[in-house]
Amino acid sequence: MQQIICARAKEPSEVHRAIAERAQAQEVPVPGPGLFPGWDSIITYNIDALMSEALVEQKIPHAAWTMKGDKPRGILGAITMPC
Repeated sequence: MQQIICARAKEPSEVHRAIAERAQAQEVPVPGPGLFPGWDSIITYNIDALMSEALVEQKIPHAAWTMKGDKPRGILGAITMPC
């Protein structure tokens, strides 16, 4: 059972990639021409390395951190910059 639960996909899914595509800046025709800045945050309820991989594929800098209670944990200043 543990092997099934802990099995990891080999690459990001279509959903991961769709979220990453929408996270980057985009042209938005309404309410007027211009560049929509993209998303500030993607919040998941578990650590999702595949989401990070999808963001790297789209060359979107990102950071991953966790909360314990109402306090952030991890390295908040650490940004993953795509190559």
